[in-house]
Amino acid sequence: IQRCRRGGKTFMLHAVASILESYKGNRLPTETKIIFISLNSVTHYIFAQETAYDAILSRIAWELTNRNVKSFINFGDSHSDFGAVDNWLTDKKVILIVDELNIVPPTTPRYEDMSALVANIVQRDGCAVLYSTHQRSTADFLRGRVPGASSLTLSRRRHIWKQIPRIVNEDCLRGLYKQPTEEPSFWSAVLRGRLPALVLQERGTIAEYTDDMFMDQDSTEERTNCLKATISGDIDSLTNARNLFRAYSYMSERFTQSNDTPRYAWPAFMIAQQSVLGKDCRHLTATLQHPSIDEAKAFEALTQLAILIRLMTGLEHDLVPLNSDAIERADIMPFEATELFYVGQEATTIQSIVTSISRQFSRRTNVMQVVAVPLFASFPVYDFFVLHRISYGWRVAAGYQCKQGTNYPNEDADEQVDLSVWLEGKRRKYRV
Repeated sequence: IQRCRRGGKTFMLHAVASILESYKGNRLPTETKIIFISLNSVTHYIFAQETAYDAILSRIAWELTNRNVKSFINFGDSHSDFGAVDNWLTDKKVILIVDELNIVPPTTPRYEDMSALVANIVQRDGCAVLYSTHQRSTADFLRGRVPGASSLTLSRRRHIWKQIPRIVNEDCLRGLYKQPTEEPSFWSAVLRGRLPALVLQERGTIAEYTDDMFMDQDSTEERTNCLKATISGDIDSLTNARNLFRAYSYMSERFTQSNDTPRYAWPAFMIAQQSVLGKDCRHLTATLQHPSIDEAKAFEALTQLAILIRLMTGLEHDLVPLNSDAIERADIMPFEATELFYVGQEATTIQSIVTSISRQFSRRTNVMQVVAVPLFASFPVYDFFVLHRISYGWRVAAGYQCKQGTNYPNEDADEQVDLSVWLEGKRRKYRV
C-alpha cells in the first residue's frame, strides 16, 4: 500500500490484518500466522542501532512472544541475534504485514538480506507480504521498485501498482459491499474518515481497531494532548512517541487554513472509542459506528463529540461554555470534571433534565460540567445541553439544536438556557 503521508495506510493495514485473522480456519488454514510489525510507532526504526535484516526479524520475534517484554527497546537489548526467527519462518505459513517499510533506507547494512527474507516468504505457497510505503517519485520506482540487477531492489518480484479509491459518493460506498447486510450510509463513511476504501467494515469489526492505541503514558495529561490535536488538527505538536495515534489521522484539502498550513483529522468513530476518549460513552460510539446512520443523527453525534472533547480538554470556544471557575476551585483537570450522560425518556422538559443530572451526579462531586442528551424523541427546541454545577445545584449553560435545512428554527430560545445555539448541517453558518 503506497500513499502520501497521513493517507490512511496504517489504518488500512490494521483492517486487512483484522480481516485475515477472521479468515483463519475458513478461507485460510488455521495454522497461518498473521504477523503485523511496524517500523514506526512504539517500534520505531533506529538506523544507527539496527541492520535492515535484524529490524524485520526482531519485530517479528517481539510479536511472536505476545510482547511479554512490554518495551521493545528492552526486548531488543536482551537479545544479540535473531537468526533463529529466520529459521522458524522457513516452514511456516506466514502472512507478514509491515507498516512503514520505507523508513529503512536502501543504504542500510544487510538491506539485501532483508530483501531476500521478504522474497523467500512471498514465493512460498500459503504465504504473502503486505507492506506500506510513502509516495515516491517515478525515478525512485524505476531505481528500486521494479525487477532488475540494481542492488536497491526491495524484492525481485514484480510489483503491480493499482489506485486506492476513496469514498466519494453513495454509489462508491455501495460498490464496496459484496453482500451488504445493511443499507450503507454516506455519513457513515464521513464519520469513519473517508479513508482509502480497499475495505469497508461492518460496525462490529471496526469497533476494536483502537484496542492497541498506545500512549506514552496512560495519563490524563497525555490523553488530553492527543484529544486536543483532534480539535486543532495540529499533528506536529505530537511527539514521535505518539506515532500510532498520529497514524490514524488523515489530511484533506478541506482542512487547509488560509496560510496553507496542513491540518489533520481523525475518524469520529475512532475518537469516541474508550481506548482513545478515556471515557465509556457506548451510546455515542454505537451511533458513530452505525453503518446505516442517517444524516441528522450523524450530525448530532458529531457535534456532541466535538463539544465533549472541548470541555474535556479545556479548549475554549464562544459556543462551548466551560465551567472554568468551578473546576479551578475544585483543583481538578477539565478531563476529570466532564461527563456525557443520556437522560431517560421520562425527562420531557428542561427542568426534568436538570433534576436528572442533579440526581445522577449528587455523589460524584468532582463532576462540574455535563453534556446532557435527552432520549425523549420529541424534546422541544433542543437536541442536547451543557450543564454546569453551581453552588446551589445545576444550571443550563448552553442548549444546541442541529438542523439539516437552511431555515431558522421556528421556536424561541428558552429563558432557562443561558446560551442557545443553532447549528446548520452543512456548517455554512450558525446563529446564537
